Amino acid sequence: MSFETLYANPMGRSSKGAYAGALVVLLLAAGFYYFLVHAGRNGQWVLITLLYPAFVLHARRLHDIG
Repeated sequence: MSFETLYANPMGRSSKGAYAGALVVLLLAAGFYYFLVHAGRNGQWVLITLLYPAFVLHARRLHDIG
């Protein structure tokens, strides 16, 4: 699956494997900015920006669950 399919397009379905892999990548990115980048507001904006791909990823998985 492509980046746009997993993180930007909420329509469709995601398999367990694709979901787990994308979730790990998203959590690693969020952890990197939360623990390693002490940039003040910039780090906060990045974490807020990462919420959209998280919502899309969960919405795609919920479509697959039913």
